[in-house]
Amino acid sequence: ESILRGTDYTVPPEYDNPEMRQYVQTYVDFVRILGGVLEVETRIDLTPELGEECFGTADAVIWDGDDLYIVDLKYGMNFVRAEWNPQLTLYAAGFLRLYSGFDSIKQLHLCIVQPRIGNIAQWDTTPDELRHFADVIRKKADIARSMAGLTELDWLFVPDETACKYCPARGICRVLHQRAAYTEGEPAQLMPDELTDAYARVGLVRIWADAVEKTVYGRLLNGGKVPGLKLVEGRKGARKWKSDA
Repeated sequence: ESILRGTDYTVPPEYDNPEMRQYVQTYVDFVRILGGVLEVETRIDLTPELGEECFGTADAVIWDGDDLYIVDLKYGMNFVRAEWNPQLTLYAAGFLRLYSGFDSIKQLHLCIVQPRIGNIAQWDTTPDELRHFADVIRKKADIARSMAGLTELDWLFVPDETACKYCPARGICRVLHQRAAYTEGEPAQLMPDELTDAYARVGLVRIWADAVEKTVYGRLLNGGKVPGLKLVEGRKGARKWKSDA
């Protein structure tokens, strides 16, 4: 916050990292060039948007006349899209609801800054379009809550790369296993339309295979049993120092 506002700040030596300074400066420069009224690290109540007690913290919000910018710094290496970004959509919807002065907003700009992979993206939308997307998110949240009281057989599963990428159950999920690993039909060779479907699964298969491997390894490492598998000592890696120093 001090960096964005241009006030004095001191970083303890043990936390001072030149590489991080460089990457964060990219984000700071992006925010500063926008101008307008700046809000930093603002906590937003998202309970009305999600139907249960919840909040988020917006990295930077800039109000400039008819325009509202929601900017999020992503320090990770996994690419994040600005278009239809659910997190920033909810932040923007929360701001539009909380602050009556934002009734004058005609354009919303959702911005992602990922300096470590060079991804600086902006998606422009309108308050009406954004509120509609926020309603869609709320309906999905309602569906998820309604499933909590159902038996497992009645759960709704829609495995895809986005839904399964960070799901903690991806290594043991039968529906993901079926979707990623199996196909049926005749003749023995895949037909062209089946190849299209198979190719569409490639990313999902990678997620599934990696999750299964980590789940099996984790279970064995913690003393669990997986029939037919055991831990053995691996070969030493061919690692070398970059320099003798």
